[in-house]
Amino acid sequence: MNLSSVTIGTINSISRGIKTWKLGLGIAGSPGIAKAWNRQLRLSWAVPDLATWALLQNNGWATPPPTSTIMSITVPEFWDWTWDDLVFHDLPAIIEFVFKQTGQKIHYVGHSMGTLMALASFSEGKLIDKVRSATLLSPIAYLSHMTTTLGVLVARAFVGEITTIFGLAEFNPKGEPVSNFLKALCTDPEVDCYDLLASLTGRNCCLNNSTVELFLKNEPQSTATKNLVHLAQTVRDGILSRYDYGNSDFNEEHYGESKPPIYDLSKIPRDLPIYLSYGGEDALSDVKDVETLLDNLKLHDEDKLHVQYIKDYAHADFIMGETAKDIVYNQIISFFRNQQ
Repeated sequence: MNLSSVTIGTINSISRGIKTWKLGLGIAGSPGIAKAWNRQLRLSWAVPDLATWALLQNNGWATPPPTSTIMSITVPEFWDWTWDDLVFHDLPAIIEFVFKQTGQKIHYVGHSMGTLMALASFSEGKLIDKVRSATLLSPIAYLSHMTTTLGVLVARAFVGEITTIFGLAEFNPKGEPVSNFLKALCTDPEVDCYDLLASLTGRNCCLNNSTVELFLKNEPQSTATKNLVHLAQTVRDGILSRYDYGNSDFNEEHYGESKPPIYDLSKIPRDLPIYLSYGGEDALSDVKDVETLLDNLKLHDEDKLHVQYIKDYAHADFIMGETAKDIVYNQIISFFRNQQ
């Protein structure tokens, strides 16, 4: 996991609030994405009493450096992880780093898988003492009702020991084996592979073509095949739990019990300020699944949970939509101000 900083406003304003954005699956905090978000975020965050930095974090690995001082990305062990590891290790490490650098609690903003990681971490009692508030865009804690045909097909394919089928630890969408796998999925008549973004995320209402082009030049990035298996288990089982090793003995070895422990979202501190925004056209963060999430938060302090429903928005509108500044980001800024 890496960090890219986007300076918004002036450095002198850093003491007035730190925002850390956690991106979705396969989205890297790369320079190209940072530039695109800088243009978008400046519109709503360049305000004198609040603006500081946005820290873009990717899930797993962005375009890698030529060498690694720790472990080469070409060895399978590098990709032996799931989002459990991001919950327990990577995300806390990044939050701790930012906290030590600034001495301040953080306004966390997550999109898609970035919401999953935060919710799971909060339920385990992590990050709470270093997070001032949490904004969750297109939350995907539950995935049983997602309507994306492509996503459902991928989930079905990845339930089981997919690594023995592929022989791959790294799932690289730009590599030949994965490309062939996706081409096979495209033979399904319900999948429109001429518009993969819509096939996966839903019909986004408000995207700017130039921003989408920049996005597609840089994304999607690699993730761990094991990570996709874990996400597929979430789709299949309808619960939020740690990685299932598929064998009671293996689970016993890792967890001390025959089944993977469940993340109990009702344990999230009820006084943690949360802003949750979701869309009616989102094929990944389906309305029914968001309702399940909200049911887990039903005992949350009423004045600490703010919910926004945007009927026309799909998954990508929240991060690339032309209207996101007025509809979403300005509301988030007001939310931030109320937590000072």
